[in-house]
Amino acid sequence: MLRIGSFRSTHIMLAGMLVGMMLFMTACGGSSQSQAQLNQSKATLDQAIQHARSIGIPESALQPIIKKEQQLNSAGAPFSLFNEQPVTDYNTKLASNYQQLVTQTEAIVSSISDQYNVQAQQDLQFFQSSLSALQQRKVGNTQAFTAQYNKDSSLLAAAQYPKDYAAISNDARTATEALALSHTTLNQLNTFNTTIKKMKAALLDVTAMQTQYQNDLATFNIVTTSIEFQNLGTILNAQYQEAVV
Repeated sequence: MLRIGSFRSTHIMLAGMLVGMMLFMTACGGSSQSQAQLNQSKATLDQAIQHARSIGIPESALQPIIKKEQQLNSAGAPFSLFNEQPVTDYNTKLASNYQQLVTQTEAIVSSISDQYNVQAQQDLQFFQSSLSALQQRKVGNTQAFTAQYNKDSSLLAAAQYPKDYAAISNDARTATEALALSHTTLNQLNTFNTTIKKMKAALLDVTAMQTQYQNDLATFNIVTTSIEFQNLGTILNAQYQEAVV
């Protein structure tokens, strides 16, 4: 009988402990509504950060948000035995903090999108100016550059995200750099041609150099990239040095 009584007492104690643990866990978690609100707010923040990354927001711009979220994640809820109100209040405040970070993330996205948009417009304007200068000289592969400019203009009109504006800026800058090199290369062509004319006036045989010049001019009228202009410039420099010697 003693063993049976002891066994029953053990069961009663265990049951009491389980009930106490359930009450303790319920109290520690706060109200179910506040917990759901907290989970939703954190999920919304994580989604906002991921979206910002996917549209081209630099990681450096998001670091303050990410660091603050990590600080919030590491903060512990207050201990309150058999009273869920302090934890409920904590959950509500934490959810509000997450929501504030969502708002800040959206502000960062908006601000950087505007900055990238302005930069893309400026880069495209520089591209247009360089292209106009080449068109006025009526030399070079203006059709290819014009087509590229028109394409970038259309992309800018449809762009929405920083990564879109960044791609347009990069393309416009690359084209502007190529156009700048085209002006340098054209000056080299003109110098080479002037040298040939002077040599011809001096009754020197310039047949080979005239052929080189015509070939160089034909190449100049089809190339569109910086490396192509650089290569042509190297060839022209060597030809000029040979003519001078």
